[in-house]
Amino acid sequence: MKLNPNKSALPEKFLLYVYIFVTVGLLVGAVAFSVLHDKGYRIKGFSIQQTSTLQMDVSEDDAWIFVGEKLLHRTVSEFESIFIPDVDPGTQLITIIKDSYFPWAKHLPIPSNETLRLHPFLLKQDVEASEITRQDPEFSTVISLFRSSQYTPQTSYQTDVHKITATTTGVLIECLDGSCSVPPISLDEPAIAVYQFRSNPNVAIYATPSQIWVSELVADTRIAYQIYEGDNFKMAPQDNLLFIQNNQKYYKIEF
Repeated sequence: MKLNPNKSALPEKFLLYVYIFVTVGLLVGAVAFSVLHDKGYRIKGFSIQQTSTLQMDVSEDDAWIFVGEKLLHRTVSEFESIFIPDVDPGTQLITIIKDSYFPWAKHLPIPSNETLRLHPFLLKQDVEASEITRQDPEFSTVISLFRSSQYTPQTSYQTDVHKITATTTGVLIECLDGSCSVPPISLDEPAIAVYQFRSNPNVAIYATPSQIWVSELVADTRIAYQIYEGDNFKMAPQDNLLFIQNNQKYYKIEF
């Protein structure tokens, strides 16, 4: 009795076709998954949703970053550049906390499939002016800074994006390329000096005749802190220090 060769060859061809079909299907699926992943799509429960990315620079180490109640990052160095992917779009509470610092917290709209650039800043809760005496190493520095013939308060400066100017009604914030409009920081008395806060181009230190403030420059939900109150004073920042002359006495504030 002879065997029919076609009967044994048919299953082999069938298995080959199945193998090719499955392999091609897996390759197409992998490519599609990669493309969707790059576009911010993630599997959420039983559906696929587009997510977003948060980008920010945080000046302090050991700061905790929350989106809602979920801890998503903890900084390990100062001025750390951070990217946080897979953030659900919609209005989210973004909170950054560090021990002994004021928290930075805002409800922000997060657009779908975009990178949202944030500019948070953290300030110590115990910021206060301490007097500088002749025994302090900074005494000669402040004497030279506040010599009446040399001292001129800074009333304007520029970042890569903004020009910030002290005016008689507050602090004017102008976009250099004219592509945006930022409301000014309105004050009840004139601003007499304005400086960039440390290396953060989105935060300013400004003075009125009676107060010194640290404030964000962004238009909505500005966070600001009064750090000094006096009369007829001068101020000059250097790195993470702010030097003040008031009534023939000298002070420093360390950030």
